[in-house]
Amino acid sequence: MPVAACPNDRASVRGERQVISQASVVGVGILEAQRDSGSVMVYMNRTVTDKSKQPAYDGSRLKVDYRKIDGKWLISYITPI
Repeated sequence: MPVAACPNDRASVRGERQVISQASVVGVGILEAQRDSGSVMVYMNRTVTDKSKQPAYDGSRLKVDYRKIDGKWLISYITPI
């Protein structure tokens, strides 16, 4: 399931560069669950492509902490692992 595809045009001293980053969630695991808070581990595969280079592949993990505020579950913090 793709999470993000973000084309970014950035100007640099040498000119403009377009980078495309795509991430797919490949797994999720519960770390902690409370009545009004919790944490999950998110496993992702990411591809970063620059028009002038080959795609770079990377596996990433994120710890996502969340809280229930006014009846809504909201992300309170994301930590790269």
